Amino acid sequence: MTAAVQPLLEHFTMDGVQESSRVARAWELYESPEVRFACRQYANAFASTKLVIGKREVLWHDPVPVLEPSTRSEQKAFELLESFAGGPSQQGEFLDRMGTYFVVSGDMAMVGAYDPAHMADNKFAKWDLWSTTEIRWTGQNIKIREHAVEDVWQTLPDYIKHLRIWNRHPRRGWESDSPVLAALKVLELVGIYDDRLQAEAISRLVGAGVWMIPQGMSLPTVTGETGGPQDFLELMKQVAGIAIKDRRSAAAMVPILVEAATDDIEAAAKGQIDFHSKFDENVGDLQDRAIRRWATGIDLPAEVLLGLSTATHWNATLISEDKVQTFIYPSLRRATSNMTIGWLRPALAEFGLEHEGLEMWFDGSGIKTRADTSAEAQWASDKFMVNDGTTKRSLGLSETPDPTNPELKRQMLLHMAKTLPASVPGVLKELGIEVDMENFASLSGGDAGGSSPVGGGPDHPGRPKSGNQPGPQMVQESDRMPSTGGPGRTANLSTKRD
Repeated sequence: MTAAVQPLLEHFTMDGVQESSRVARAWELYESPEVRFACRQYANAFASTKLVIGKREVLWHDPVPVLEPSTRSEQKAFELLESFAGGPSQQGEFLDRMGTYFVVSGDMAMVGAYDPAHMADNKFAKWDLWSTTEIRWTGQNIKIREHAVEDVWQTLPDYIKHLRIWNRHPRRGWESDSPVLAALKVLELVGIYDDRLQAEAISRLVGAGVWMIPQGMSLPTVTGETGGPQDFLELMKQVAGIAIKDRRSAAAMVPILVEAATDDIEAAAKGQIDFHSKFDENVGDLQDRAIRRWATGIDLPAEVLLGLSTATHWNATLISEDKVQTFIYPSLRRATSNMTIGWLRPALAEFGLEHEGLEMWFDGSGIKTRADTSAEAQWASDKFMVNDGTTKRSLGLSETPDPTNPELKRQMLLHMAKTLPASVPGVLKELGIEVDMENFASLSGGDAGGSSPVGGGPDHPGRPKSGNQPGPQMVQESDRMPSTGGPGRTANLSTKRD
């Protein structure tokens, strides 16, 4: 699927209407929360980018942004970009609308004047995007509808140009293609299930059903005298109203007594008819299935629409990165390509300048996601391969101050006590913590000679038996550190931090 741009007049039908019934229905479905959420994902990503002037220096490579203009064409392109779509302060709104159009209809009209000087003469000279609902062809002029009143249309002067931008349908290139258009039937099902659930919630028949009362059955009434079924219903409504108003009222728990013959009671029990069906019980599941189908049809990872409840902490970042690289960037490339062909190069030609290979391009740094490299940074820090500043930035702690010398000393002593158990008495003494080591050793099964409680005794097989035999406090380097690569690449490496 490729995007296309052409003069708007070539697309209108004989009756001057550009919007098809399928596109109109797609815009109606935009009001549903599932569709609007998907649109906002695209629109927010588009609005987070910046439009720049680029130049393709190497074939098949992305354009390189032009930082400083060096030719007349580049200088003019910079000036035109400063006023395009209202300038940098309003270009975000322009891109926001474009992202929504790509998802819903895949079709839009870009309207404006090549010469920014016309912006003082007509408000429509500022380049903007319009939906197919807002455009009409009269046979002589193009009109834009900007109000709810159907007969109020603005006729545009000749110096305002009109371009159609659309995602070409792979089979019918004159039609547009979009995720919503491809999922119309699925989204219709979601709406049908919504209607069924709503009808079930508010329907009197489904909620209360029908109760058939045997004829001649004695029923209590509001007045206390024996009455007919209508009087009995009035009593039930009054009691229900009291229970709803005050849940602590006895009326909420005490049943209404009805005196009747045994046959009448049995007949009344069998006379209750409800209108629930097995389909009602499965509506929620069916709707969830339809929403999952929509999630797989939108040009976004399914986890984005279904939520990250099934995703782990580690692949949540990958989902976000996948969304940007696989879905958002290709759409932005198509969008800027359309603006290059439909606006930048014709605008330069309007001033008698060659385009010199200049293109509209985008700065996507605002939507780039940072990969989680905290485990790798911690491993590299343990290997003394990076400085403290790099490690803190990777851990998201760049704003935290470095520890003072006393704090660093305390941390190193605690680390020593954790990794070298024989050093515990010295660490405690250095930290000013008094512990009766002899009593502690006797309680832990050691001798009373003041030896380290973790040094071993007769019942501690880890006690060294000779001077050159390592005890439990001597850990082989190969048991603590990986022998290759980085974190996660060897079986004996843990990426957990202390």
